[in-house]
Amino acid sequence: MNPTYHSTTWLLESPLAAYVDAFTHHFTDERYAPATVDTYLGCLAHFAHWSTQSGIDIHGIDEKVVQQFLNEHLPHCNCARQVHRVRRDLHAALIHLLVVLRANSVIAEPSIGMMPVDEELRHFDEYMNHVRGLAPRTRSQHIRVVQRLLLDQFADNAVVISAIKPDDVRKFVAKQSELCRIPLSITATVSALQGYFRYRATRGDPVNHLTGVMCHPANWQLASLPKALNSDEIERLLGALQNDGPSARRTAAIVHCALDLGLRSSEVAYLGLDDIDWRAATITLRRTKG
Repeated sequence: MNPTYHSTTWLLESPLAAYVDAFTHHFTDERYAPATVDTYLGCLAHFAHWSTQSGIDIHGIDEKVVQQFLNEHLPHCNCARQVHRVRRDLHAALIHLLVVLRANSVIAEPSIGMMPVDEELRHFDEYMNHVRGLAPRTRSQHIRVVQRLLLDQFADNAVVISAIKPDDVRKFVAKQSELCRIPLSITATVSALQGYFRYRATRGDPVNHLTGVMCHPANWQLASLPKALNSDEIERLLGALQNDGPSARRTAAIVHCALDLGLRSSEVAYLGLDDIDWRAATITLRRTKG
C-alpha cells in the first residue's frame, strides 16, 4: 500500500470528497507550491480516514474535532505506515480545511462563549468583518492571537484595555516569538495585535503606547553586500583585454564602463553613441533607475 492509495481512496471514499476540488483551488488561489498542496492533501486523507472511522458527521467538524484528532488520535495512531503524521503539517492543513468548509457553508462559524474575553472577541470579529472586510481565515488567525493575549491578562475577568501595559505586550510578543520556527513568523502575531489595538482606538482608548512597542522583524532582501572583484582579479581582467580588433575593443569598453564609471550591466547595454559627449567627457544614462 502506498501514499497515493491513501490520498485517493481514503479521501474520495469520505464525505470530504465533494470538497477536494475546493480545497485544491483554495491553495492555488493562495499560490501554494504544488508539493505543499500534495502534502496537505495527504494530511486531509489521514483526517478523512479517522473521521470516517470515528463516525464524525462532516457538519460537526470544528476546532474541537481537529484538536481531538491531533491530541487523542495522532499520538496513538496505528493507521497504515505511509500515512502522514507530521503534526505541524496536519494542523496547518486542517485549519485550511475549516476555512474551505466555512466558505462553502458546510460548517458554522466558530462559536465564541459568553465570558468577558469572548464578548470582546465577538466585537473585534465584527469590526474585522464589517469595517475592515478581512477574509475569514485572517479573522480567525487574529482572533486566536488576541485571545491568547487577553486570557493571559484577564483570564475570566472583565477586559480593561487601560490595564495592559507596554511591557505586557512586549513580553507577550517575546513569548510568542519563541514558538516561531523563523523570526519572520512573528509578523502574523504583530499584525493581529496592531489590528486589535487599532480597533480599540476606534472605541476611544489611548493605545499608542501599546502599538509603539511592536514592530515587524526586519526582512532584508539583500542581507549582505554583493560580491565584487578584488584588486588582483581586476588586474587579471584588464590584462586579458590586450588583444587587438573590434571585438576586443568593444569588450574593453564594456569592462571600463563597469569598472571606471560603476555602470550597471543594463546601463552599459543601453548606451549609444549619441549618449556620449566626447568634448564635455560626460555620458547620459537613459532608461535607468533614477
